[in-house]
Amino acid sequence: MPITLSKDQFIFHLRKALKALYDPSVLLNSPLIDWLEIDKNGGVAAALRRRLNEAIDQLRPEQDEPQGLKSWRVYHVLHQRYTLQFPQHKAAQNIGIGDRQMQREEKIAIDVLGDYLWRTTGLEKKANASVIPSINDPVVQTTQSVPQSVIEPQANLENFAALVDGDPIQATDIASLLEDVNDTLRPVAKVCKVNFEKAFEAQTIEISQKPFARRSLLRQGLLMLINQLMEYTRGGSLRLSYSFLKDAGGVILEAVPGNDQPAPVLSLDRLQPADALIRISNCSLHFDKLPDGLDIRVLLRVEFNLQEQITILFIDDHDDTLRLYRHYLEGSRYCFAGANTPGDGFVQAQDISPGVIFLDVMMPESDGWQVLGQLRLHPQTQNIPVVVCSILPQASLALALGAAEFIKKPISRPALIAVLDRLLSQSLPGSG
Repeated sequence: MPITLSKDQFIFHLRKALKALYDPSVLLNSPLIDWLEIDKNGGVAAALRRRLNEAIDQLRPEQDEPQGLKSWRVYHVLHQRYTLQFPQHKAAQNIGIGDRQMQREEKIAIDVLGDYLWRTTGLEKKANASVIPSINDPVVQTTQSVPQSVIEPQANLENFAALVDGDPIQATDIASLLEDVNDTLRPVAKVCKVNFEKAFEAQTIEISQKPFARRSLLRQGLLMLINQLMEYTRGGSLRLSYSFLKDAGGVILEAVPGNDQPAPVLSLDRLQPADALIRISNCSLHFDKLPDGLDIRVLLRVEFNLQEQITILFIDDHDDTLRLYRHYLEGSRYCFAGANTPGDGFVQAQDISPGVIFLDVMMPESDGWQVLGQLRLHPQTQNIPVVVCSILPQASLALALGAAEFIKKPISRPALIAVLDRLLSQSLPGSG
C-alpha cells in the first residue's frame, strides 16, 4: 500500500526531530521512526538520533573542498545547530553570519537534509504522488509559514506562534534596539509629517541587568506599534522616551495628533497585532492614557523584564543528561549549574544557593533520597525547592520526604520550564 506522505510533511517532522534531537520524549513520538524504518528493538530514540546524525555527516564535503562552497555552509549549520545543539545566535557567531541570515540558512540546510533522506531512503519512490494533503490536514496547517497578510487587526498570540522558533528569550541590548527602531522609522515620520522626537541617547541608558526578551519579535512589535501611532498622529508629534525602575524598564510613547485635521480615531483593535508580538516577546504593553473627549493625547508604555537570571542546580550522575539540561536552559531566563556526584551537588547547593534543585534518584554513591534528606536538614539549603527526577513512579514518596515537585524521566524542555516557572512564579517578572 502506498505511503500517504508528502515531502512537506516529512520535512516538517524532520525539523521537529532535529530541534529535539536529545529529547527522548519527543523522538519516541516522531513518525520518522516508521518512515525511516528505525529498528524498534532497543533504544529507539537513540537509534533515530544516530540515524539523523549519520545523515548530517553524509552531507559533509570532502576535506579538500573549498570552505566557501554552499555545501560546507549547509553542513556547518546542521552540525552546529543540531548535532551540537548550539543556540541559534551562538551557531551564527561560530559560522560568521548574522542571526537573520542564520534563520534563512537553517531552512535551506533542513531542506537539503530532508531532500537527501527523501531520496536515499526510498521514500520518494514509495510515496503516492496522487495523495495531496488537504488544507484541513492539521499537519499541513502546522507547517505553513505565517504570511504577511496574517498581520490583521484580529491577530492574537496564536497567529504568531510560528514566529517564536529561532528567536529565544535572551539578554537584549535595549539601547541598540531602540536606536535601530528609531532609525528605521525616520522615513515613515517624514511621510506622515510627524515630529518624531527621541528623548534619550543610547549611551545614557545604563542598565546593569539587560532585559530578557525575544529581540526580533520585540523589534517587530515596536515597529508595528509606532507605525500605527504615526498614522494616528499625522501632522502632530510622537515622543519616544525610556524609563528605568528597579525591576522593570520600558519605552514610553506619547502621541499627539496635528491640529490641522479632524480628531482621528484610535482603534484598540488595530493595536492588537503589535500587542500580541510584544507579549510573545516576553514584554508587555500598557495603555496609560487613551483619547478622552477633547484630550486626544495617547500615552503607551512597553515594559521589559530586567530581573537577573536564576541559577538552577541539577544533580545527576549522567553527564549526557546534564548536557541536555544545559541545552534546555539556553536562551531562557534560567542559568545552569550541574553536579555529577551527590557530594559535589550538596556542596554546590550551599555555595551558590540556587533557585531550584533538580535531583536524580538513582545515583551510585548515595541515592537521591539521602541527598534530599541532607538538603532538607541543612540551614543553608532547607528552603530551596527540590524537584525529584526518576524513571520510577515515586511521586508520593518524593513529596512525603520534602520535595517540592516530582517529575518523571525522560523530561522534555517544556515540562522543565513549566516546573521552574511554577515554582519561581513569585520571583519572576510579571508574576501575580
